[in-house]
Amino acid sequence: MYLSDVEVTDVTSDTERIDGAIFMSKANKAGCSSLIVFGDSLSDDGIEFGDNSYGFERNCNGPVWPEYLSQLLSCKKYINYAYSGAKSGYDNVYFTGWSGLLWQFETFINNTPLIPTGMIIIMNIIDPTDAPGMQSAELGSGLIDDVSQLVVNTNSRINKMIINHKSMSPKVALFDLNSILLDLTKYLNKNSQFTYQKQNFTLREIFDYAYYDLWNPTTFVHYNIALKLIKLIEDI
Repeated sequence: MYLSDVEVTDVTSDTERIDGAIFMSKANKAGCSSLIVFGDSLSDDGIEFGDNSYGFERNCNGPVWPEYLSQLLSCKKYINYAYSGAKSGYDNVYFTGWSGLLWQFETFINNTPLIPTGMIIIMNIIDPTDAPGMQSAELGSGLIDDVSQLVVNTNSRINKMIINHKSMSPKVALFDLNSILLDLTKYLNKNSQFTYQKQNFTLREIFDYAYYDLWNPTTFVHYNIALKLIKLIEDI
C-alpha cells in the first residue's frame, strides 16, 4: 500500500456503521486521492470497463478487500493491477510473459511518470494449509508441514527486507496478512467452501464461512481484512 498525508480516525469510526502490494497517496479523514493495488487471486476484482481495466475474475461471493478499502477511504482514484494466478515475476501460473507481480509493477511505473511521496504496505504470504483445497487434496502430513515451513521462511525474509528499508522514502510497512487471516477465520467454517446450493440455507449462514471456494476467502473475511488495514494505517 502506498499512502501519504493520512488521517483516518474519522474514517475508522465510519466503517463501524457500514454494512456489508497497495499504492495509496494523499489520504485524509475525508478520503484518499489514489489507491493502487498489485496482487493475485486474493486481490483480483475482476475485469472492468475503461482504460484502467486489469484482472480476470473476482474470486469471491462479493467485493474483495481492495474494493472495500477504496470505499471505506473514499478514494478518488482506484486502480487494481492484480491478476488471478500471478507469479512473482512476469509470468502467470497458466501462461508466460505477462500479468505477474513484476509485470504489474513495471506496468504501473510505465503508466506513472511521477510517483508522489507516500507509503508502501506489503502483505506477507498466506499459509494455505487451512484452506478447503489443501484439506481435500488428501496430502500427507509431511507435505503439509513442508508447505507451512516454506511460508514461515518466506515471510521471515519479507519481514527482514522491510526492516532493512525502514528508513527509505517512501515509507514501507508490513501487513501481517497470514496472522490476521488465521485470527479472522479461527471461529469460521474452514472445512468446506461457501455454497448457495445448500438446502435450507439461511442468510445468516453466509457469515459462517471462511472460504468462498477451495482457496479464496469470502467477502465477509475480505471486509474485515480492509478494516485491519485501516487500523494499520492509523498506527503508522
